[in-house]
Amino acid sequence: MTTKFTSQGVTISREMLHNCDEVRIRQEGNTIVIVPIQKTDSIYGLGQEPVTANIRDASTNHGEYLTSN
Repeated sequence: MTTKFTSQGVTISREMLHNCDEVRIRQEGNTIVIVPIQKTDSIYGLGQEPVTANIRDASTNHGEYLTSN
């Protein structure tokens, strides 16, 4: 992508930034690095698509099931 400077700086397409709301910008030598920042922590999505199993106490004793072979 090539773009020209305006009086306000440079415009970068939202598609290139994965439609995020915020970015982190830093300079590394002669390179400017722009990193998209996710607004939500992935931990909040853990219960969105739970795995179903025929175990009645899985939510209570999940630690036991995670460590057992």
